Amino acid sequence: MLNQVLRGDDNMNLKDFVKDKDFSTENNTEPFPEGKTILQVESIDVQEQAVEFDGKKRMRYILSVGDKQYWAGSQIMEGVKAAINAGFKKVEVNRKGLGLKTKYAVLGVQE
Repeated sequence: MLNQVLRGDDNMNLKDFVKDKDFSTENNTEPFPEGKTILQVESIDVQEQAVEFDGKKRMRYILSVGDKQYWAGSQIMEGVKAAINAGFKKVEVNRKGLGLKTKYAVLGVQE
């Protein structure tokens, strides 16, 4: 039944369905760009979204920054939380690498 639901009327199997999709960018979101992104903490809206991949359920967070939406995992959100708890009103998200080699650093930024 699950296979029928995913295929719908187009008769597409699961392998074809996922081939051209980038689930990290669904809902017009995108990963943080390579390099530094500065976030003004008080002007960002956040929304939780449950996702499943590799057979595991995980939470992703959609951060609305101006006219863009970025997705963030728990590593980024833990860094943001630590910076906010330390009293910072701006946060720098620094992304390096691609795919499974992606690394994030999150730092508080002085005004």
